[in-house]
Amino acid sequence: MCGFVGVIRNAGRSVRADEFEPLRPSLARRGPDGGGTVVDGEIGLLSTRLAVQGGRESDQPLRSADGRFVLAYNGEILGYHRRALRTELRAQGAGEVRAASDTELLLAWLEHHLRDRAAGDPIPPAALGPLRGGMYAFALVDLRTREVVLHTDGGIKPLHVMPCPDRGETWFASTLAPLFAVDGGARVLDRDELAWRLSCPSPRRPLAAGARRIEELAGRTAVVGSRDAAAVRFRAAPTEAVRGPVPDLDQVREAFSAAARGAAEVSGPVSLLLSGGLDSAAVAAWCDRRDVLAITGRFAPEGGAFDESADAAVVAAAHGLVHEVIDLEDRDLLLDLPDVVEALEEPIGGPGSLPIHRLARRARAHGRVALSGTGGDERFGGYARIAIALGRHGSWTEGYGALADRMDRAGTDPRARWLAAVDRSEDLLPWLHRDFAASLPVEAARGAVRDTLFGPASGTTALPPARALVEAEIRTTLRMLLHVEDRVTMALSLESRPVPCLGTVAEVASRLPPDALVGADGETKRALRRALEGRIPESVRTNRRKRGFPTPFHRAATGAGRDLAEAVLRSARFRERGWWNVEACLALLDARRSDHDRALFTILCHEAWARRFLDAPPAGRAG
Repeated sequence: MCGFVGVIRNAGRSVRADEFEPLRPSLARRGPDGGGTVVDGEIGLLSTRLAVQGGRESDQPLRSADGRFVLAYNGEILGYHRRALRTELRAQGAGEVRAASDTELLLAWLEHHLRDRAAGDPIPPAALGPLRGGMYAFALVDLRTREVVLHTDGGIKPLHVMPCPDRGETWFASTLAPLFAVDGGARVLDRDELAWRLSCPSPRRPLAAGARRIEELAGRTAVVGSRDAAAVRFRAAPTEAVRGPVPDLDQVREAFSAAARGAAEVSGPVSLLLSGGLDSAAVAAWCDRRDVLAITGRFAPEGGAFDESADAAVVAAAHGLVHEVIDLEDRDLLLDLPDVVEALEEPIGGPGSLPIHRLARRARAHGRVALSGTGGDERFGGYARIAIALGRHGSWTEGYGALADRMDRAGTDPRARWLAAVDRSEDLLPWLHRDFAASLPVEAARGAVRDTLFGPASGTTALPPARALVEAEIRTTLRMLLHVEDRVTMALSLESRPVPCLGTVAEVASRLPPDALVGADGETKRALRRALEGRIPESVRTNRRKRGFPTPFHRAATGAGRDLAEAVLRSARFRERGWWNVEACLALLDARRSDHDRALFTILCHEAWARRFLDAPPAGRAG
């Protein structure tokens, strides 16, 4: 895993190597093991490296033997992809590729497919198609055509693009911070984007608006050339229509187990973020490494609602894994919040991002790679809100009465019911200053979210309701969770590998019929649950309680961390920002709400973000 930032300018406008020096610190956490800079006329590229596989031959930016191509790569070619690419190269007449590292192999693959490409030509699908199911973001500089090819997976690894028409250039980076620095000047809150986020779990664009617009590629390809360096040609990633018969349980098992084995195929130590739930239990069962360190977090009291370590221990014991339980302190949630928000670069996610930070610290002390079950709920229909939206009630939806009541008020259409379930406006709107809240186009944003996810252009209108809701979860909730997991772990120089998002798991899951996702009685993840029969302990496989590092933020902010929360809410900066109904926010400190209520988290998260990304000056400036 690595970080990179680069620029391409109009022909005749040279880049200087020293322009990248102010940006280097913003990439340090994503690449603590060295880095380099390549500057060639109007093109420049800085890359830093986290060494997971390979030695110095993986140092970046990496040049091809003939000097034509230069690659900066944030990602990992997992075992099954590595073997497949080598086999394909041999079959296509490239011979045996003597690549000692993933970076060398990817460069050989791209060079083979792009060597005959002329400036302005499209990227051939054969160059990118076989990468599907991996985790990667890369910038490939072609010094012959004077173009940069940018490509990323569907959401695991970030890649951002910032055209600058006024300067005749385009910048790109694997994180937002270097682009903020390049943009320079004051940044302000994008109120349209904030309104969008009140209704949708996933961001549409950065919440901090500056002079220039920044776009995330998120599964797309972009090509930028020096003829007009501010004109970015975006293309959807190559895809294939979902074909083939409905997969049986053996195919589900093979897809998941192959992804788990490939993700665990690392020469050094590996950790597993093990909750008490189904997805990480599946990773434990199928990763085929008994030396994995399974790490579980728990909050007091032992055995209480925020402790799932007993289920996790049963899973670890069943598969012979060393299991560590990390006792998490309520106060640490408030102490860690500013660091986690800085790593996220956005006020997104939920309180669960905070314990991930603590668990990632332990995983990083053990090694450089951590496996996770992130993506299983979204790919296989794991949320009770999907069952409730479909009107499928039973023992699997018990305990969700308040959620069901809110969804019932949205009517009978499953899509409208699901939108009501994911709407988080009540976590923030009541605590905003009346005038500021009135300035947010919330209703327009709700309509835009609905049209984007379920309108005629969404591609979901012909899908059965269950499948349409799962696709919406993938495009929103999963994208947000992957953002959180990548940024939080990489802030500690740890690479996370979300197994349900790798290999052919997504393709197999996409061919499951609706009833294999959610049963008539509200049972979630039916296919995966049945595929795991006999593979994990029955007490975990049949557990009806949704698991996954529950976090008592409200309890922490009104209890052990109250002084920290109160210091923010009573500060002059908080009051003068103009966003907040200060008295209402302070009243939350004495309100009797559920321990996992999100209101205080949402308020403090947005304020921590504003202090770091709106109030603070840019970390550096290039150009």
